[in-house]
This record gives sequence, C-alpha cells and structure tokens, in this order.
Amino acid sequence: MVRFINGRCARKMYLPYDTLLPYTNVFISNGGYNGSMNGVVNGMPMLLVGTDADKEEVSARAEYASVAVNLRVQTPTEAQIREGVGKLLTEEGYKKRAVELKKENEKWTH
Repeated sequence: MVRFINGRCARKMYLPYDTLLPYTNVFISNGGYNGSMNGVVNGMPMLLVGTDADKEEVSARAEYASVAVNLRVQTPTEAQIREGVGKLLTEEGYKKRAVELKKENEKWTH
C-alpha cells in the first residue's frame, strides 16, 4: 500500500526503486546500502539521513562522491529536509555527478 503525503510524497514499506525513481528529481533515503545503490543505478541525487548500522559510512561515501547531501542525523527536521532538497535541486553538480556514476555503473553491469 502506498500512502501519499500532501499529494507529493510516496511512503511505502517496500519501494520499487526502478519503477518510481525515473519519475523523481530527488531521492530521500535513510542512507542504507541498498537504497543508496539504487539511487546510483538510477542516476538520482540523494538526500541521506540515518546514523545507525552502515548508514553513516554509506552516506559519507555518497557525499564524498558528490551524489548526495548527507544530513548526518537520525531524525531530520522539516527545515533540514527542505534545505537539503533545495540544495540538490538548485546545485547542478549533484545531478550531473549522479548521471556520471549511473553511466559508469552501466559499463560494468551490461
């Protein structure tokens, strides 16, 4: 079951990444390995939150690769999310780098 919040956000326990991400501009994730790799595979700039398990390291790597804004918190505020998404949408480098990594990944997977 998918719940839409404010008619613009999808929330679901399981997200069919390859089905949904091509229709989005930004991917907000908890910074886990699986979600982050799906962001890379889909050429998606990411807003990453989460500090437990592997999330801190995965988020740091995505930030270092210039494909993500890493909020470095477990529970972000609405203002932090708004600011992070705004940065991803206005600074072209994130999308450009995400597409570059997507293409680089495609060389190795096809």
